[in-house]
Amino acid sequence: MLAAERYEDAARLFEPLAEQGSVTALLSLGWMHNAGRLGASNRVAAVEYWESAASKGSPEAIYYLGRNKLESGDANTARDLFMQGALLGQKSCIYRAGKMLVQGQGGVTDRERGMEMLQHAAQQGHVYARRMVLGLEYRASRSVLRKIVLSCAMISHTLKNLPRFLKHADTNDFG
Repeated sequence: MLAAERYEDAARLFEPLAEQGSVTALLSLGWMHNAGRLGASNRVAAVEYWESAASKGSPEAIYYLGRNKLESGDANTARDLFMQGALLGQKSCIYRAGKMLVQGQGGVTDRERGMEMLQHAAQQGHVYARRMVLGLEYRASRSVLRKIVLSCAMISHTLKNLPRFLKHADTNDFG
């Protein structure tokens, strides 16, 4: 029903499942409320669903809560949530936490740890993490030849992942 964009029907089916504690239902209802698929966007309802899913150990819910905090300007809490999700292996959390560590967003800068996290997320297939690692390596390089190689790698990486991005931009590889 979600693929057919029958969100009201999907919500009616998900609500009893959410009441029974289904993490999938909680995540889906949170997404629908946040994205405005059931009327106007309702972040308060979305956060309630995600908090419930997070309390059941859902790393994806922790990621969505972190994104919500970051979008609302609370970088400190967002970073804490991304670090929590990273410990659970959620690759978008690993990427976001690594990025925030490198940039000193939401806390002190820790470029070494941040770079380790970005490399880990990139190894798991996170497209933005790989792009950021290449960009950081490019900026740190003093060799013109190395910069050319890294530029080619960034272009190749972008072109290789563009079709996947256009088809599935909402996957954990891009968030």
